[in-house]
Amino acid sequence: MAKTVLGMLAHVDAGKTTLSEAMLYMSGAIRHHGRVDKKDSFFDDDIQERQRGITIFSKQAEMSFGDRKMILVDTPGHADLISETERAIGIMDYAVLVIDARKGVQGNTRTLISLLERYKVPLFIFVNKTDIYGDNREEVLSALNEEMDDRCVDMNSLLKTPEYQEELAVRDEQIMEEYMQSDSISTENIRAAVNRRTIIPCYFGSALKLDGVDNLIQGIIDYTDEKTYPDEFGARVYKIARDDSGNRLTYMKITGGSLSARQLVNTGKETEKVGTIRIYSGSGFRQVDNVESGCICAVTSLKNTFPGQGLGYEDKNTTASIMPVLSYRVILPENVDPKAAYLQLSQFMDEEPELDIIWDQESGEISIMFMGNVQIEILSQRIKDRLGLEVKFDKGRVRYKETVTEKSIGIGHFEPLRHYGEVHLLIEPGEQGSGIVFIDATEDGKGSEKGKIVAGYLDERSYPGVLTGSPLTDISVKILAVGVHDKHTEGGDLRQSAYRAMRNGVLKNNSILLEPVCDFEITAPQEFTGRIMSDITSMSGSFTQPKQEDEMSVIKGKAPAGEISDYPVQLSSFTNGLGTVSIGNTVYAECHNSDDVIAQVSYDPFGDLENTGDSVFCRHGSGVIVKWDKVSEMAHIRPMAISDYRRHDYNSNSRGLNTDDDLKSIFEKTYGKAKDKTHIHKQIIRPTGENKIVIDGKILKEHLIVDGYNIIYAWEDLKNLAAVNLDAARQALLEILSNYQGYRNCIITVVFDAYKVKGGNRKNERFNDIEVVYTKEGETADSYIEKTTYEEKGKAYMRVATSDNLEQQIITGNGAFKIEAADFKKEIEATDEKIREIIEEYNRKSRLNSKVTIGDKI
Repeated sequence: MAKTVLGMLAHVDAGKTTLSEAMLYMSGAIRHHGRVDKKDSFFDDDIQERQRGITIFSKQAEMSFGDRKMILVDTPGHADLISETERAIGIMDYAVLVIDARKGVQGNTRTLISLLERYKVPLFIFVNKTDIYGDNREEVLSALNEEMDDRCVDMNSLLKTPEYQEELAVRDEQIMEEYMQSDSISTENIRAAVNRRTIIPCYFGSALKLDGVDNLIQGIIDYTDEKTYPDEFGARVYKIARDDSGNRLTYMKITGGSLSARQLVNTGKETEKVGTIRIYSGSGFRQVDNVESGCICAVTSLKNTFPGQGLGYEDKNTTASIMPVLSYRVILPENVDPKAAYLQLSQFMDEEPELDIIWDQESGEISIMFMGNVQIEILSQRIKDRLGLEVKFDKGRVRYKETVTEKSIGIGHFEPLRHYGEVHLLIEPGEQGSGIVFIDATEDGKGSEKGKIVAGYLDERSYPGVLTGSPLTDISVKILAVGVHDKHTEGGDLRQSAYRAMRNGVLKNNSILLEPVCDFEITAPQEFTGRIMSDITSMSGSFTQPKQEDEMSVIKGKAPAGEISDYPVQLSSFTNGLGTVSIGNTVYAECHNSDDVIAQVSYDPFGDLENTGDSVFCRHGSGVIVKWDKVSEMAHIRPMAISDYRRHDYNSNSRGLNTDDDLKSIFEKTYGKAKDKTHIHKQIIRPTGENKIVIDGKILKEHLIVDGYNIIYAWEDLKNLAAVNLDAARQALLEILSNYQGYRNCIITVVFDAYKVKGGNRKNERFNDIEVVYTKEGETADSYIEKTTYEEKGKAYMRVATSDNLEQQIITGNGAFKIEAADFKKEIEATDEKIREIIEEYNRKSRLNSKVTIGDKI
């Protein structure tokens, strides 16, 4: 029997966790009815949760009422922690929204209501603390129905009188039809209406005193369905966390079939094997071998999962609708390398993607997005506990975004020597809040394998706009055409083409600057109403007619986040602490002072070489940069009107992009007559033991350059070690590379960033036969690698091991080859296996008393 996932939601201090405790206690799941104020609640067991008296992390527990099995999910109520709550809402079957009887609908309550609507979660309401504030249900119901389109019904009195039955009937057509025919309303019809979300059952009571909780529980049993699921495996990831031992945990709800320990799961980038499966209740868990549909579990060993990800048949990912809008600069302790700190801090973004941690390579600054001061304080303590870093943050700055207003065609072409890729994109405005949506519209709109590959590449990263360099959003991108060559095209070629096409199309479009605009509700004594309205106007905000409640004014409206973020302090000051500001939903809209912001940022879109709309073409055997506005004149796929693209198939033989004749013609014009390339890239092991490569008949030594910190934080085991001790992680990497170098007999240089060390000189060390470089002040690992690959161009067969996409253009232009961190790890593992085979063979021969001498080939 599938379990029902029931979520608990509320504005902070409404009594949500107390209600969760009451339900667990009444189900027999816990023996003691804990209290938040006594710091003994079952869910809030984290030290910061108990110190602050608030829920910080979503948690779950199993409970049963008769034969109904449920999973209760408790969520944070503080507005600063709304992202954690939204992640949990995505896996709820039903939700209970707890309302404070005296305070009613508050700012974060409205945000929660909008999230429940977005995720289409059927809802129950429990109005709490009636023992303290009295039974003012008519007033509370009136406020709730104003927010929820008159769908809330007092279920305590519902079926007692014809008047209440009529109230229920007018809210749902099917119930009305039944009531008109029989003068009664069935439980089945009420249940169906709850699932359609045309009715929201409301209950009243006191969670602390267990008053009215039994009515709520009975209503949940009566008016919820037991979910059915498909047989095919599917799961929805909603949280990433780490246990006390540092193990990465992927929390997911199984939405189809089942999941077993050691089962293979496609996580997008690769197929991974599930480790152990845990069923959590609070902080405790039990380990199981298998979980069925409807269950929530935590899985170890998966590395490429993320919140909102769909697995199995759930092939679509969901993105958060509420994101922070203020960016805070990280102030590090002295003598802390910012890039190393950034790589360490990035692990928190794995767990909380909304933090959007950014390292500005030029300024050396790290910035993090926050919802507010409470989240800042919580993360600061977590950073200290986990990394041993005492960090501070400066004043928040608005994180702007950009979008486009028209349609344009973006063309990207990447054709250094013996590489080829071309991509055409249609870029046009998308829906508000949609982010960037990539659609494979190749092959007459039906899609193709190449189109899917390009869509995957495009979806790997975010994109800066051309006005201020702020992230692009609310854009629809259709992949119209993909040009490849059977022999010359590599995966990185299409990636580069796609990135350039994206930038190219935005440069051709009309862009506007967006700023975050917040809903707000201000409550203050009536005497200050005029001043508040004047303040809102000066903040470029808008508001509705103020409402008078007793001696207070309530003013609702919208204002730019950058303008209103400091207003709570001002309001509190001139109202002697009697005025409050509640911030609700935030959306991005056209910036009210775009010209001022653009002038202040002074961003040069053509000087941003890491995000270029230019393309690389090949002339006379060398790569040539063609400026963005000239690319369409040289494109191999004939650019045409937007409306004409769908009539042509750019990946079919009719266009010739995959046919030998047409491509041979293109490449012979570029490179000259084709040569025999059978031995163009052949490895030779010389008697001297030195690993050399033959390229175009020229013997070159192999030189591997490793971006040290980049690899450490790309490999999960080293990343976990670095979180504890960065020196130990560096040592472990060098030992791994030493084994690799001993087998491959190549030259290895490992580069570590130290450019922020004041007065620091470049330091070169040796570890066995490996050269270790610590860059000097003002010199990044990227710049050192660029310089080295340039100097060694033509002298060595160079490879650069990194997962940094920004290095791709530099190293390729200098004739080096990039090896992705994940591929390099596979190469290391394969080498380790070869070494083990050699040792085993050596031992076998030794046991057979074979004479093994130095130089024997085993």
